[in-house]
Amino acid sequence: MMRGLTTYRFVLLSTFLLLGLSACDSAKPPVDWSKNYRTNKKSPFGLYILAQEIEDMNNGFNQVEKVNKKVRDYINENAYELEYAMSDFKNNTFFYVDDQANLYSSTIAMILDDFVAYGHQSFISVNNMPDDWLQGIDVAMEHLTVGSSLAKYSLVSSHKKYNMDLVVHEEYFVLPDEDWIVPLGYIELPGEEAKKYCNFFAYRYGDGLVFVHATPEMFSNYSFLNMQNAEYVAGVLSQLHSNKILWFNNYKRDKSEEEYSLLSYVMSQPALKAAWYLLWLIALLFVLMKAKRVQRIIPLIQAKRNYSVDYTKRMSQFHLLEKNYHGLIETQILLILDKLRNEHRIDTSQIDDSFAEKMHNATNCNIYAAQEFVRYLKKQKSLTVAFDFDFEELKKIVNKLNLK
Repeated sequence: MMRGLTTYRFVLLSTFLLLGLSACDSAKPPVDWSKNYRTNKKSPFGLYILAQEIEDMNNGFNQVEKVNKKVRDYINENAYELEYAMSDFKNNTFFYVDDQANLYSSTIAMILDDFVAYGHQSFISVNNMPDDWLQGIDVAMEHLTVGSSLAKYSLVSSHKKYNMDLVVHEEYFVLPDEDWIVPLGYIELPGEEAKKYCNFFAYRYGDGLVFVHATPEMFSNYSFLNMQNAEYVAGVLSQLHSNKILWFNNYKRDKSEEEYSLLSYVMSQPALKAAWYLLWLIALLFVLMKAKRVQRIIPLIQAKRNYSVDYTKRMSQFHLLEKNYHGLIETQILLILDKLRNEHRIDTSQIDDSFAEKMHNATNCNIYAAQEFVRYLKKQKSLTVAFDFDFEELKKIVNKLNLK
């Protein structure tokens, strides 16, 4: 019974945990201020607005493809089309916005040699530019400490200046004095007149162009809260001349992380989804079957205890201490008669000569001891006072009876 009750409680607890999991799954998380640069994130440093509006910011973009493959795999699978620029593979742009470029040296070399060199373009905007990307063009990347909302960002193609707060550390490029490297944007700090730091430039590589940008914060959702910054983003994208954007980073991870939770992952997998519903069905059937089959708890009623023997023993001890031998003898006799009534079913209401025979037959005691006990009872009824030798005599008779 207790084991069944424990199992029942376990199933109920499991059901409540399932409900709690569903409730926790729908709970809204706090604002995420990390620089995640995810295209599905509506957090301050996500790229949700850019992903929604990028096609409208440049009329030359006919399509934005969300590439869910690794860069190496995509280029290898489409190597022939990219090299010979067939149909939709003409003038593609490798597009990458993140806090840092998580690209291997071999991948960077493949982007430049097997993609850009065939007439395509690449645009990368990261805070920490890989050395391999700048290697061979004699461009150095330096770090600059700026105060929040103090730095001004500008483009060579426009006289307007834009600001972006929450930027404390900024990176900029030191460009060589070469005609084939073109600065396209700058950072300006107050109090430093005519001092500009390049954060956006382009250079030719093979038959294609490489655009390098050092302030990805300008593309974030937070930046778009300032409507003028949308003009800055549009100005940056207007430098790109292609009919197709290949947005590589974030999309594969965004697809798996979109509205991610443990329950959403379970529901996205057919086998796990079926197991989830089966678990609910089993839990429901178990509760219903247990409710019908389990017998209600029957209380255990203890039999009332007979305290008469205990009382008699207690009184005999009292008489012994008080040396009341008459009361002690009466108590001892009561104990013996009670034993004969309850254990041996002998009627003790009438003590006569036949009583000794009954004791002998019922208890298998010595017949002579039983007769002596009957004589003692008859003698004791006529006495009002007793002494210690009377009590000792009774004890000897009881030992002879040997009642067990």
